[in-house]
Amino acid sequence: MRHARIPTITLCALLVGGCQNWDLLEPDPHAGSTGRAFTRLGDEAPEQLTNEVAIRRLQEIEQAVGARRIELIDLFTEDFPESRMIPEVHELTGEGYLTAGRAEDAVSAFGSALMMRRTDLLGLPLDTDLPLQLAMAKLAAGDVPDGLRWLARTSIADSSPPMQQALRWAHSQYGEGEFDDWLGSLLRQWQVEAPGFSLPGLRKDLVVLEQEMGRATLINFWSPT
Repeated sequence: MRHARIPTITLCALLVGGCQNWDLLEPDPHAGSTGRAFTRLGDEAPEQLTNEVAIRRLQEIEQAVGARRIELIDLFTEDFPESRMIPEVHELTGEGYLTAGRAEDAVSAFGSALMMRRTDLLGLPLDTDLPLQLAMAKLAAGDVPDGLRWLARTSIADSSPPMQQALRWAHSQYGEGEFDDWLGSLLRQWQVEAPGFSLPGLRKDLVVLEQEMGRATLINFWSPT
């Protein structure tokens, strides 16, 4: 395998328009109708982490780079420990580590963010930014096989020509064997068997998935409401 030096990749900054998983935080019973407030999960916690505070602090972190970004994140999580439940905090931390050359720390941060995201059957979030960042961090950290695997998983969610070209290029530089054989082997590993079910069809007939075994079947779920 060729272990060429992984080039530095500049990642696009995430536009933070809000935070997920805030429902995991403790609601403040004294919050007014103008906004939702959250208090620290502790007995002595006079400070409050509101939506406005979180968004403002995350925007400040996003505008910083390298060591300054890590410093701001440390201050944020020290002021509000419950902010560690916000996936964007870990994503921004990972970006800061990656630009600072701390690839292994970036892998850990992106992995934490991925665990907090709502994912599909392949463990991928609804957007492809995070798994792509994790792939780049793993490649930069020298974990080439897993980095390529994450890049391949990203290409499943994002089948655009640029992504497919990037996957082929990365495999040509750092992978082993033929590209089609390697990708085919991964796809077979990731195959997920659909659970059996039966539902009424358009003509009031019963559609049983098991009866479609061995045939390519497109199932379109829809509702009139």
